Amino acid sequence: MVQNLRERGNFVANYLRRAINQEKGGHISPVAAYSEATDRFLILDVSRYKVSPVW
Repeated sequence: MVQNLRERGNFVANYLRRAINQEKGGHISPVAAYSEATDRFLILDVSRYKVSPVW
């Protein structure tokens, strides 16, 4: 994922929400930031009415 963010225009994540204790199923959302210190990404959920942004 970090390598993808280094590429121009490559800032979307396809991830399994169940893995982060959200609803089941895959999901595509924009990645807003990356913390190198913690090796975590800030995902801005496109379904904000249901799910908040998460690290």
